[in-house]
Amino acid sequence: ASKRKRPRKLDASVDVGDFELRNLALQTAHVPLPLLALQIKQLESDESGAPASEPSESHKLKEHKERQRNLFGMVWLINSCEHSPTAVVPRNRIYARYVQICADNSLTPLSPASFGKLVRILFPTLTTRRLGMRGQSKYHYCGIKLLGDQNQQAQQLHHVSGLGISTSGAHQVQSPISSTNSSISLDDSPITSSHIHTPSYTPINSPSIANSNSISDQLPLVSHLKHVANLDELLAGNSAEISNPNFPLQLPSIYPYLPRDIDYDIADTLYSLYKVHINSLFESLRYMQMKKLFSSFNNFNCTLTAPVFKLYTHESIIEWVKQCDLVMYKRMIRMLSKLQLQYQIPPEVLTQLKQISGGYVQALSNNLINNKVTKNFIIMKLKLAKNFVNFLNRLIKIIETGQSAAKILNDPNEKKSMVDDWMKLDIHEIISREIPCGEKNIEVLLQILNHDLLHMLTGSFTSSHDAEENDVSNEMMMQISNYISELPGKFNNINPRLFILLTSNLLTTCLREISLSSGQGFGAWWIVRCWIDEFLSWRFELGGLFQLDFS
Repeated sequence: ASKRKRPRKLDASVDVGDFELRNLALQTAHVPLPLLALQIKQLESDESGAPASEPSESHKLKEHKERQRNLFGMVWLINSCEHSPTAVVPRNRIYARYVQICADNSLTPLSPASFGKLVRILFPTLTTRRLGMRGQSKYHYCGIKLLGDQNQQAQQLHHVSGLGISTSGAHQVQSPISSTNSSISLDDSPITSSHIHTPSYTPINSPSIANSNSISDQLPLVSHLKHVANLDELLAGNSAEISNPNFPLQLPSIYPYLPRDIDYDIADTLYSLYKVHINSLFESLRYMQMKKLFSSFNNFNCTLTAPVFKLYTHESIIEWVKQCDLVMYKRMIRMLSKLQLQYQIPPEVLTQLKQISGGYVQALSNNLINNKVTKNFIIMKLKLAKNFVNFLNRLIKIIETGQSAAKILNDPNEKKSMVDDWMKLDIHEIISREIPCGEKNIEVLLQILNHDLLHMLTGSFTSSHDAEENDVSNEMMMQISNYISELPGKFNNINPRLFILLTSNLLTTCLREISLSSGQGFGAWWIVRCWIDEFLSWRFELGGLFQLDFS
């Protein structure tokens, strides 16, 4: 017969700090959790901003932050659990609810061991038993009750049944749920969520991974290019929760992707932990916290227990992880797109963007190397990351070429040379020779090249007599970029890839003619043309990513 576990005896000499924490939590129990979370975030901000030359100050802030995290967990326990001699509750259910409240407040939760210590400090007389059928037993806390647990379980089962999943956990949903936050895939071949009972694990540096075409760096496919009219206005006003970086990212439901006979407490824990993870990545990028960004991958893995990690890397969950990553990357790109016309961006910010583009995929790869995950999981994670980096690289090129173009277009002498050279070109002859199109499109092109372009180069962009030079340059670049953004809309049913190729070919021909005639404005035209090429491609790629969001 198994011996009954005795209630843990408290050693006052050892647990003085624990008693102090318990008393402080009881005194703080009335404080709203969001307020406590805000205090922790402030400490995290202070810690990241602490000078490296003062390690003692940084250590003090870290200790204070960890104490506040423990206080947050204990205050939640006080308000969510109560002593009940006959009550029994699964241990991972209490932890799942705690992780959920951390995710709602964008906090990294304590580890299960650290949280379990808080439970025992607050409820010293509880016992832990393994209950359930052989092979399906799990640890339970005996002697405490989770408040509101019945209502939450009922809501969960109602939500699951509403999605077409039986309460036994059978995976009956064959396709992912629709989500406005995941309208289009950065992937060109969706990964199916078929059940593989014996997954094959492949090291990331093996030939089958290294030579896989599906994770190679390549240009976006034609299907990923799209002209969307008024794209900037749509991105800014689509939804407050989506466009406003202050709103936490919301993930699609995990329930439609769950394998059979899964513990829903484990699923809820994974959902909340991953929500914390991707919000942490987004916030690190938003505030350019480079160290935190690159360490987030390892930190996330450290929070996963074995059952949660097993579910996280299960074949049926790959599609859910992919949809979550898409939500994150699209929010990142939406936020970064605001930099497309900020040509006076500080050099240190541009340097940090380059550090991210150069190290992000490598940091993720190094993390995956050390974890036993399937080949499909590796391919999915790296492919989305590389597509994000491709967007970031394009944005960096726009900023750099835009800075040079802005200087040229703000110089009256350079603009005069450009106009003089352009006036010498036989635009009609160049269009007829280089652009295969109908008479109607030829007329549109003549209007653009003979009139609109010259008007932009010779027009005045000064909004006031006392306008500063940078303001004039920004206004001018804004007007020109707006015109270029809506240029594809002047042609009906144009193929985006073909439009880019023909535009580049036309500009190359014009530059060649200017060079052959020893035009003084060749260098200026070359710089402006480089910016136009990058900016036009960026607009098509951005439209392709978000096209279904606005359809």
